Amino acid sequence: MIESKNFTFDKIIPFTLKKSKIRGRFVKLDNSISKILNRHNYELPIALSLSEILSVSCCIGSLLKFNGNFIIQGSSKEILKTVLADYSSNGSIRAYASYDSKNFENKTLASFDELMPKGHFAFTAIENKSNKRYQGIIPVQKGNFIHSVYYYFKNSEQVNSEIVCFSNNYEKNLFQQQF
Repeated sequence: MIESKNFTFDKIIPFTLKKSKIRGRFVKLDNSISKILNRHNYELPIALSLSEILSVSCCIGSLLKFNGNFIIQGSSKEILKTVLADYSSNGSIRAYASYDSKNFENKTLASFDELMPKGHFAFTAIENKSNKRYQGIIPVQKGNFIHSVYYYFKNSEQVNSEIVCFSNNYEKNLFQQQF
């Protein structure tokens, strides 16, 4: 990630509230999201979902205490077939989505669970040195992708979390705090 005072760059800013156990990350993706989305002609709901997933992978991946990758991979047999977001501890990110464009009609305002019903996600941390993998698999939850992330934290990590996303087509801001 590029650390800069210029607000058009990508940023991950950690924070801790000293008198409490609250800590978190503020993630702002601007240039990276634009480059990734401009390579493909994703429909708006796909682009927004992919940028949300990539923001979450950066947020969680930046918490790793080792050099490696944090990958969120989702799959479904419905409209949104595959999504992949990969954050590397060296700061590089990548993302991809494949979807059924023929069955995409009238889905301009589709919620995430409508695009990927009966799907699932794998949250995977891979340590570079040992190639050790830590993985949690969860079903897609109703609503937007953040509902699936809440489910992951509640059931896999057992950590109370609050996640807020703000986005447009080419910029994603994410705020996460853990209690």
